[in-house]
Amino acid sequence: MDWSTLEATDDARARRCATCDREVYLCESDEETMWHAEQGHCIARAIPSSSELPMTVVGEPDADWLRAHRPTASQEEARELTHRERSIGAALDNLRFTKRRCIACGYPVATWWASCRVCGSTEYRDAVGEVLA
Repeated sequence: MDWSTLEATDDARARRCATCDREVYLCESDEETMWHAEQGHCIARAIPSSSELPMTVVGEPDADWLRAHRPTASQEEARELTHRERSIGAALDNLRFTKRRCIACGYPVATWWASCRVCGSTEYRDAVGEVLA
């Protein structure tokens, strides 16, 4: 869903979804995201639009074309942010399956993952704070 299509509420950081009839909370930080996710709330996070991302090329472009079409710094930033947001989504998908949390970023780390998908750390704690090997 798109945040702009949701019904406004008295709280500027929450909207109502007509499909599921639940509040959706806009999360701008990792801490907000984890807090709302652990409460079982629907959340919204900003991701770059496809127009902000670098072009995907198929085929065999020549060197001159590649030099002329290098991604800009803002496109590279948008690509990194998109990758991070997808990783956060994957981590949150495992919230109900694991108690492991990454020490570095706090997101869930599935027991079958060798490292945190969000930040790459290999240090974890359980949901109550005990450090896990």
